[in-house]
Amino acid sequence: MEFGRVWSRHQRTLLITMMMFKMGLLCTAAADTCLSSPCNNGATCVDHLEDYACLCPKGPVWYTGAYCDDLYDPCSLAPCTNCTSQPGTSAYTCHCPDGLTGLNCTEDVDECQSNPCEGARSNCVNGENSYSCLCPLGSGGEDCQGNVTTCSEETCQNGGTCMDIPDFGHRCQCAAGYHGMDCEENVDECSSEPCHNGAICKDRVDAYQCFCVPGFQGYHCDLDINECASQPCQNNGTCLDQVDHYGCDCAPGFKGEALLSYIWLGF
Repeated sequence: MEFGRVWSRHQRTLLITMMMFKMGLLCTAAADTCLSSPCNNGATCVDHLEDYACLCPKGPVWYTGAYCDDLYDPCSLAPCTNCTSQPGTSAYTCHCPDGLTGLNCTEDVDECQSNPCEGARSNCVNGENSYSCLCPLGSGGEDCQGNVTTCSEETCQNGGTCMDIPDFGHRCQCAAGYHGMDCEENVDECSSEPCHNGAICKDRVDAYQCFCVPGFQGYHCDLDINECASQPCQNNGTCLDQVDHYGCDCAPGFKGEALLSYIWLGF
């Protein structure tokens, strides 16, 4: 009988203990892990799945780590590789490599902003940590500061003289009778039609020649030949000058082209 009463009391104690567990009235040391205050520097301890987690403060000093005992290093999450910071704050500084700028070194430096290329007609092209100059004709070098000779013996043709012009290139001073970029074209002196009276113009170098039709003479064939100058009409005939020929107005009693015939009038 005694054994039965003991077992009955044990059953009641076990039943009451199980009900207290179920109702949350009985806790063990393992159930409340934050009782030992494991979190440092004012962190908040939170029970989590029979363990704990420390919620670290972010001001005025920012701590991190499992127990919030490490000063937060903002460079740990910074997007740049060369970084310095003030531990315990969110302030960091990225030290950018050449060619990059900005808070996180994500912006390209415009090397053309300082106008490194010389000359009004030069063009600067920005690159990655570099620039290049597109120089006009006649200029060259890294910054278009050098004068590039574009003349050679073959540049200007037909005896033309080559001259280097800054920001332009070469220019040919052509000999008389030639024109064009490189003096490659002969000037057509006949284009102005200098020959008159149906003459044929022959173009030459810095000159022309007129081939006159019969009856005209002179450099431009503008002079009518006076066929009466030789006084071809005889016996007091009057010479009539015409183009490339003449006519005789014979005196009474004469006829013929040169008045060589005598007309017998019966006297």
